[in-house]
Amino acid sequence: LLTAKRPDHGRGGTSQVELLQELVAPTESAQDIELDYQRELFRYAAARVKLQVHDVTWQAFWSVAVQEKKPSEVADELRMTVGAVYIARSRVIARLRKEVQRLEAENAPA
Repeated sequence: LLTAKRPDHGRGGTSQVELLQELVAPTESAQDIELDYQRELFRYAAARVKLQVHDVTWQAFWSVAVQEKKPSEVADELRMTVGAVYIARSRVIARLRKEVQRLEAENAPA
């Protein structure tokens, strides 16, 4: 009369779980490919923008944004005001954004 309930068991084993996890989360290699793409996109855009700005503007941007130096330190090194360093960084970042957008639009599938 009394029947013991059977515990619920999943069906499909670990291979099914692994397959589901691969579908949900991108593989590490896909993430690596995306990161490499983003880096190359930045390098290409940076090379183009660097040609469009004054050397001191580029140096100010690079020192603050990439090398993570303090704006006051960069201002002293480049004999600029701190405000000019912030403006240089801002202008270069704006140009980089536009260049990346342009490159992505050029390479977007039709």
